[in-house]
Amino acid sequence: MLIARSVALFVVAALFEIGGAWLVWQGVREHRGWAWIGAGVIALGVYGFVATLQPDANFGRILAAYGGVFVAGSLAWGMVADGYRPDRWDVIGALVCLVGMAVIMYAPAAADPSCRPSGHAGQGAVARPLMSARRVPALDSAEPSRRTRRALHRGAAPERGARPRDRARNQRIHRGGTQTP
Repeated sequence: MLIARSVALFVVAALFEIGGAWLVWQGVREHRGWAWIGAGVIALGVYGFVATLQPDANFGRILAAYGGVFVAGSLAWGMVADGYRPDRWDVIGALVCLVGMAVIMYAPAAADPSCRPSGHAGQGAVARPLMSARRVPALDSAEPSRRTRRALHRGAAPERGARPRDRARNQRIHRGGTQTP
């Protein structure tokens, strides 16, 4: 169910982004006027909102995967709206992009022992790395700051805005030590 929802959201996002860009193109390049440009800008804004509805919380992963949908969708839009006929290389390129999208979004990461399915079992859950206090995935697009990574590496809870002296005191307390003035 999660995969079907994700694919549907990618298709809706593609319709709004490609449609919005096409409307702006028509308004500017084909001299259709400000109404077309305005409608395109609104559609592009809706696209930005639709992308946030994806079940995965990683912005970089969503946009990278969406790139494959955008390439294939743009060719399909050109065929329907402008009568464009893609050649075999266009089709092969779009298929490669869609396969890349599927690998980014839906390939299980079961070889990594720190993975578990996200979502509920039996609902098409996708395996993704868990983030623990001792392990921060270096390639995760939602990577924490350097200070937070250091705190997580030491096993301490990250404290935003705390002075170094306060952080050190809190780390001693967190590790079972006593509070010193």
